[in-house]
Amino acid sequence: AMRAGESLHDAVNRVTQTLVSLAERWIRQHPAQWKYLDRLPHYLILDELQPDHVHIMIEGRIVKSGGMELAAELEKNGYEAYKA
Repeated sequence: AMRAGESLHDAVNRVTQTLVSLAERWIRQHPAQWKYLDRLPHYLILDELQPDHVHIMIEGRIVKSGGMELAAELEKNGYEAYKA
């Protein structure tokens, strides 16, 4: 929920930061299961926020970075090319 006097942009950023913190904690607690994060509905957040940077992480390493074009490529082709 939005806080009194908070803009939509600030509310979305706050919620996103909370989600990122939860995901980071989950990865630290369950490192063998991190791979299941790619099944989250990330496109919902990406469509709303339109981030400047998108990163692909495989086994805890960033293997590719880009902008929204990378997100569109992932949506179209999936992660398989990066898992090799």
